[in-house]
Amino acid sequence: MIQMLLAAGADVNARCGPYCTALHAAIYKGHREITEYLLDNAASPNVMDDFMRTPLHIAVYRQNKAIVSALVHHGADPSIIDGYSRSLTDWAQLDEVLLRKITV
Repeated sequence: MIQMLLAAGADVNARCGPYCTALHAAIYKGHREITEYLLDNAASPNVMDDFMRTPLHIAVYRQNKAIVSALVHHGADPSIIDGYSRSLTDWAQLDEVLLRKITV
């Protein structure tokens, strides 16, 4: 479905609701393959939802190491502070592996 929409000219960074983009939704649901497909098709790894959370904030919150790695590989900025004044370090402080991935 995503392939068909993008082939038909859909905006990969369009909001899919009041809080997110398709990338945010894919990450929240843990869909690594869809996340990588969206990133490979120009989804912004730094787009913010209404709470100023980036896809990387969501991936860290969901503790999905594979998606964190994919986002960092595609240029996600780990220095962005969310709308709650929390850094990724704040989100990841309980997970040493995630903390290492975002501070490399």
